[in-house]
Amino acid sequence: MNKNWDLIVAGGGTSAVAAAISAARHSCKVLVIEKNSFLGGTATGALVTPMMKNITQSGEALTTGIISEV
Repeated sequence: MNKNWDLIVAGGGTSAVAAAISAARHSCKVLVIEKNSFLGGTATGALVTPMMKNITQSGEALTTGIISEV
């Protein structure tokens, strides 16, 4: 097993996987370490996507901060 890496990515969520793929496309030797048996983070494990609403059925915001400023 290769023990020399240009990049070690901790976690296999969507952003981490995108970073790992980008680095690999630029000829970096990449190691992804993920605690689950799947990649994609909550988008895969909990079926949560960015397209889901950030409000309750009554219209209350579930998230605040930057979301409320946009």
